[in-house]
Amino acid sequence: MKELSSEVRDQIFNEALSESDSLIKSKDYDKAFISVSKANLYLPYFSNDPFYYMSNLIKIKDRQAEICIKESHPKYDYYLILSLESFALDIAKDLMNFPILSGFNYRKKTQFFPYSEDGCDSLEICPDEDGDFSISLKKLKIFQWKEEIYKEYLDFLYIELPKIYGIPSDFTDKTLSEARESRDFKKYNFLHMDLPEELNKQAVGIVPYEINNFVTNLLKKYYEKGKSC
Repeated sequence: MKELSSEVRDQIFNEALSESDSLIKSKDYDKAFISVSKANLYLPYFSNDPFYYMSNLIKIKDRQAEICIKESHPKYDYYLILSLESFALDIAKDLMNFPILSGFNYRKKTQFFPYSEDGCDSLEICPDEDGDFSISLKKLKIFQWKEEIYKEYLDFLYIELPKIYGIPSDFTDKTLSEARESRDFKKYNFLHMDLPEELNKQAVGIVPYEINNFVTNLLKKYYEKGKSC
């Protein structure tokens, strides 16, 4: 891959996203998707900066989800996949702050999920209450299992995703301070410098793949369940 300066890389990527935003506003969704795809082609150029890579991948997923739900014939399945992927990637960004996990731990404690209160409980669409997420669940006839879907998804985010990212199972909020106080500088330096660098390097390849695999299979499972009813 030809080397690009960070300035050129950022300019091309941001121009493609800006173009897609304009096309979405003008409801030219086919061209908007092409513009987002163009931005996606430049993602590998951000691989040396995993946090920036993840941030830009989230932007792409968000644009794609917006296009899928706004088209004249919305792609409800793809909208759900892309939306759930985007939020999971945002949680993964919290993990990239390792060994400082206060942001992740707060969201884990509250079991934060932006769509849990989205919409009315009726299986019928409530235009004045339902947001895009609930409408998509209802259109795909899987809304009746929303609590089960949320539970499996949140367990993945807050239990499985840290394992996938590579955070040691015995790591707690106190591990770093205990290593410092006991003067175990070898362990402290490993947790504070060496391990975070190692984890961030692998995050770009492993984490997005595992997120996509989980989300796709989760929705497929309930979609198949709905078809059999």
